Amino acid sequence: MTKELTFKQYLEYVRGPAVNFAVGTGEDRKYHCLPKYILCHYSKYFERLLTEDNEAHDDETPTIELPDERVLFFDTLFEFMLNKKINDYFLVPKEDRIRRVADDDTWSEEPLRCYERYIDTCMEFLLYAQKYDLGEMASDIVCPSLSIV
Repeated sequence: MTKELTFKQYLEYVRGPAVNFAVGTGEDRKYHCLPKYILCHYSKYFERLLTEDNEAHDDETPTIELPDERVLFFDTLFEFMLNKKINDYFLVPKEDRIRRVADDDTWSEEPLRCYERYIDTCMEFLLYAQKYDLGEMASDIVCPSLSIV
């Protein structure tokens, strides 16, 4: 289970310094401004990244470029981190997952193959989260979804 913030901590952290993220490339590229202390609270990776040689520059808003990251995965983790909301991708009824996972031109695939692709995506998401020390949080997001596949 993900370590929770108290309401007081959350307010304090949200009012603190922020970090800009540029995620993905091309038309899928998204920009986020996220609270530094919330990132550091949940992730040792971000704690190390954002505190090394950055203490003297706390008044500046750093920008982290993540061009090779999947926007869906990044958005899912950080939406859950900030608001405890799970991305619709992991919440849709299982009949709709087949359509969401299958590309538009492969809707006629066998349902089993679509479920396999959905599970593969979930596993990829878990591995993605682990590289940012957010594997436990990713499990909180994905496991309820996988339990009804």
